Amino acid sequence: MKIAIVTPSPVPFVVGGAEKLFMGLLWYFNKLTPHSVELIKLPCKDQEFWSLMDCYKRFSELKLDYFDMVITTKYPAWMINHKNHHLYLQHTCRGVYDLYHKQANIFEPLPNSKELKNLYAIMSDPKADFNCLSSFFSELFGLYGLKHLRELFVFPGPLTRAIIHFLDKIALSPKNIKSYSAISYNVAQRENYFPENVDIQIIHHPSALDNLHSKEYNYIFTASRLEDLKRIDLLINAYKKVKSPMKFKIAGTGSAFDKLKNLAKDDERIEFLGFISDDQMIEHYSRAYFVPYVPYDEDYGLITLEAMQSQKSVITTTDAGGTNELVQNGLNGFIVPPTPQDIAQAMQTLIENPELTLKLGKNAKSSTDYINWQNTISKLLKESLPSKMISIPKKPKMLVLSTFSIYPAVQGGQKRIYNIYKQLSKRFDVVLISLTSNPSQAGVKHISANFKEIAILKSKKHLEHEKDIALMLNFNAIEDIAAIEGYKYTLEFLEAIRKQALDADVAVLEHPYLYYALNEFFRGNVFYDAQNAEYIMKDIVLPQSAHKQEYLAKVYDIEKNCATNSKYVFYVSDHDLDFFVNKYNLNKNKLLSVPNGEDFKYAASKTLNPSDRSKLKAQLGLDKKCVVFSGSYHSPNIDALRYIEQFAFQLNDIVFFIIGSVCNALKKDLENIVPLGIVSENEKALVYNISDLALNPILKGAGSNIKLIDYVAFSVACLTTPTGKRGYDIEGLFTQDIDNFSNKIKELLSTDKDNLEESAKKAFESASKKFDWSVIVSKLFNVIC
Repeated sequence: MKIAIVTPSPVPFVVGGAEKLFMGLLWYFNKLTPHSVELIKLPCKDQEFWSLMDCYKRFSELKLDYFDMVITTKYPAWMINHKNHHLYLQHTCRGVYDLYHKQANIFEPLPNSKELKNLYAIMSDPKADFNCLSSFFSELFGLYGLKHLRELFVFPGPLTRAIIHFLDKIALSPKNIKSYSAISYNVAQRENYFPENVDIQIIHHPSALDNLHSKEYNYIFTASRLEDLKRIDLLINAYKKVKSPMKFKIAGTGSAFDKLKNLAKDDERIEFLGFISDDQMIEHYSRAYFVPYVPYDEDYGLITLEAMQSQKSVITTTDAGGTNELVQNGLNGFIVPPTPQDIAQAMQTLIENPELTLKLGKNAKSSTDYINWQNTISKLLKESLPSKMISIPKKPKMLVLSTFSIYPAVQGGQKRIYNIYKQLSKRFDVVLISLTSNPSQAGVKHISANFKEIAILKSKKHLEHEKDIALMLNFNAIEDIAAIEGYKYTLEFLEAIRKQALDADVAVLEHPYLYYALNEFFRGNVFYDAQNAEYIMKDIVLPQSAHKQEYLAKVYDIEKNCATNSKYVFYVSDHDLDFFVNKYNLNKNKLLSVPNGEDFKYAASKTLNPSDRSKLKAQLGLDKKCVVFSGSYHSPNIDALRYIEQFAFQLNDIVFFIIGSVCNALKKDLENIVPLGIVSENEKALVYNISDLALNPILKGAGSNIKLIDYVAFSVACLTTPTGKRGYDIEGLFTQDIDNFSNKIKELLSTDKDNLEESAKKAFESASKKFDWSVIVSKLFNVIC
């Protein structure tokens, strides 16, 4: 084949990681394959909007039909229209995607101007494709000379963001892309990077540095651009706490050089090397004792790979992004929370234990041997190469069973499952099989790379079985209890389990109710994710009836069997831990704390600063204090709602927003209660941003309240009952018993707003170190096997 690698050439030109990847692909495609490969580049100045739009336009007009295949990795090169276009994504224009919140107000609406009417008409057309681009660019560039519109095209801003998203959506549509790949799971899982429900192949590519090796172990070394997101300041502050005479050498240049130099001026052990050549880089790696690398949300992390292939252990952090796909905590390095104290402790451990450091370094080398050009090109082409390859380690397959569909994740239980397996899919090939009574939810859903859900529609007989039990128990929410025996009535579900269990390495049960179903087909290691102590929960929510004890006994039997026969049981609160130990006589050693968490990085991207929050409230005409309560249609939440109705009646000058299906249980029609029902993630974020206080007046239940960690992650000050915060040791929460809850609401909203903001900030900082999903799930990698 004749293959074109199509890329932008940065103006001004620099050789970065992207350029090294392009050159590596070009060289090794031609060296290792029989194909003829060309690198085609167009100049692109992407720091300014109009020059970037010119690049988008020129790439969209580029005709490369004389090539059999094209590969693109970056915007705006992927605007090329070719019949055999393959995407190997490095990153989008991050300033209008995952980093937009750092520079702009995410809730600022599109500008309203009559001159934009035709442009908006094209952009809002659901059938927009390459055929509309000529009209689109004509309309867009026709606005360039209108001085009174210049401020509307601020970059990044709402209009420029919408335009780039519109163009990328056309370019990356499944109609136009033959296959999707990404350089890392971190890139693949970023919001809006890929179209929904497409299969994404992860291809970790090698470094451009040859002959990486280990020679000696003389000093600590790291390399990076000296920019804020690389967090070299975090390493300097950490190393100041380390007791050792060992030198810490930092290579690289950047805008933060003077600031970092000043930060390290009193520590003679810290040395800045400035720019170094590739040969010097290889030499420093070879002499390093270990390599710390702690960027924020790195796309991939070539520094990590280069260090590991130089047989050096790596210290990184839980929020470092792509680096965590290579580093395995305790096996080839350390993954620690992003604090100077935690990083310093990891550094001290390696310094004081040279045998451990060397062992981790050897493991680092062997665990990354598969990352080479032969494997990268073979996966891109989906064909074997004649060159000898080191086999790519096969990911172990994880089979997960759930009594309900989990995607899209709206309710608390769905979010827990979604986030846990999204993280685990970095190391496992995750197949989740679920039951649903909703035809629109049935089918195969590619949730993220290496994570798919097979949602099976319940049979008519299965639904009749549920109906019978609901009548006996005088309670509608019995789908889980009914699945204990009802799974047998949906033959497609049985067949799906049988088929997927054939090559599964491990299995996980979400709740215990499908334990008997799994046991029919799987004999390997089983793990039980206990979102609640189910026996306690069912005893609370089921009303008294002639059959309650009969079905409680069924719940008891299956939960005991599931917990007893699982290799590990994951619990969410100490209350549940005590229950499992005392009720089922479980050994504490097989119980692992896996609390409910939140994606703090995502929540922060949807959270405004205090000033913008106030502006947003004013734009919406809200001149009153606002509080929020979120919950599903679940007995403990319904009981809490009754109290909230009382609070709203007593505090009629405060607006009470209610989110979730619990709205269906409202009884009082009060002007200051605003029931919003089930909302989208963006709508939820908007409500949190205009709320002064979040409420959690929970008095009963098992497990923990995901709503609480949700409030905290979105930086809303939170008032909770003692029961409501079970499972969470978080600073900065306001706690009050239910009898004085109303008075406490009034008191808190009467105090200085800075007090609430400080409380929210303290809670966020405390919780993000312990309850971010990346932190929570990191402990599972070493126990699930």
